[in-house]
Amino acid sequence: MRFTAIGVVIAGIAGLFAYMGGWLTPHALTSASIINRFEKVNGLHPSFRRNHAKGICFTGVFESNGSGSTLSQAQVFVRGQYPALGRFNLGTPNPDAADATVRIRGFGIRIATPDGQEWRSAMIDAPVFPVSTPPGFYELLIASGSKDPNAMKNFVAAHPEFAPFGDWAKNAPWTDSYAEDRFNSLNSFVFVDNAGAEHVVRWSLLPAAQPVLPSV
Repeated sequence: MRFTAIGVVIAGIAGLFAYMGGWLTPHALTSASIINRFEKVNGLHPSFRRNHAKGICFTGVFESNGSGSTLSQAQVFVRGQYPALGRFNLGTPNPDAADATVRIRGFGIRIATPDGQEWRSAMIDAPVFPVSTPPGFYELLIASGSKDPNAMKNFVAAHPEFAPFGDWAKNAPWTDSYAEDRFNSLNSFVFVDNAGAEHVVRWSLLPAAQPVLPSV
C-alpha cells in the first residue's frame, strides 16, 4: 500500500506537469503555442524576445499632474514625480529589421511609486489591436506566415474586426521619431475612485512634439 500511495503521488505530479505543459491537450491554444507559431513564421532569434525584438530602453520620470486622482485611488495619480523605466520598440520578431519597414511601434513602461507599487503598461501606436481574441491572433500569425497568396485575404474576410486596424496600417502617416507618435494601451482597465465608483479606462500617451512626416 505504501508503494501504491507513492506511485499515485508521482503519477499525479507527472499528470500535473503534463497538463501544464499542454501534452494532454496538444491542440489547445496556449501561450507556448503562440510563441512557437512566432518562431515558425519568423525563425529563431536566440537571446531576443519572440516579438517586439528590436528596441531601445530609457529611464525617466513620470510626472503626474494629479488629475487622475478623480478617477483612481492609485498612488501613481497623486500629483508628483515617479521614476520610470521604459522601452521603445518595433512590432517585429526580427531584431535586425530596418526601422522604416515596421508598421507598428511599441512603448513599454514601468512606473514605481513610494508605496512599493509598480505600474506596467504595454502600448502600441495603432489605435486598435488587429484582432479581438487570442485565437484570432493565432490565426493571424498562421495567415501572415502562409505561402498561400489568398491566406491574408481569407483571414480578413473571416475577421471583420481587422478592418479598422487594416485601414490605419494603410492610411495613417509614418512619423520620423518615437517622440512624435501617440501610443495607446492594449487593454481597458477598471479604476476605482475614492467613493468606490468604477471607471473603465483605456489610456493614451500623447506626444508633446509635433509630428514630422518623413521626406520621400
